[in-house]
Amino acid sequence: MVSPSDQQVDMPIDGGFVGMVDRDVFDEWLRTRAAEAGAKRRTATFKRFERDETDTTIVHYEERAADGTMVAKTVRTRALIGADGALSAVARQCFPGSDRLPYVFAYHEIVRAPPVASSFDGTRCDVYYRGSVSPDFYGWVFPHGDTVSVGTGSARKGFSLRESVGGLRDAAGLGTSE
Repeated sequence: MVSPSDQQVDMPIDGGFVGMVDRDVFDEWLRTRAAEAGAKRRTATFKRFERDETDTTIVHYEERAADGTMVAKTVRTRALIGADGALSAVARQCFPGSDRLPYVFAYHEIVRAPPVASSFDGTRCDVYYRGSVSPDFYGWVFPHGDTVSVGTGSARKGFSLRESVGGLRDAAGLGTSE
């Protein structure tokens, strides 16, 4: 942890680990696993869902046709999983008012981890609490093997997330990383 005054405190996780996943690989692995278990994959835009008299879910969605036009479709299903992001259209329908919950905007960059001989420590997950990184949230430097995720978030409109991440990359010794 890195405080606003740049005081650094290690918080070892003896015998444990910090689990992180590479979403590009992990998400596809989850989709493949679901399909192997019988799920039907569809690349589409969710519109809405309803339940019929037997409480079966009917999902309305749009799918792109070969000619590029969008075609309205429906599917009956036992389960609807709203894995459509932080501002989920599924969640908005399931939980009225969820679109008014407070949230932050986040931005991160994935850069190549520098060589072991650099000042960067690829065995650490750093969390920064500093106004220059975010006036109301935090910043992070999370290694992922050959790459590093450097990011921050804020609910304050006008705060430059990209500028902040650039400064955070410099502070973490990643300013010149691709």
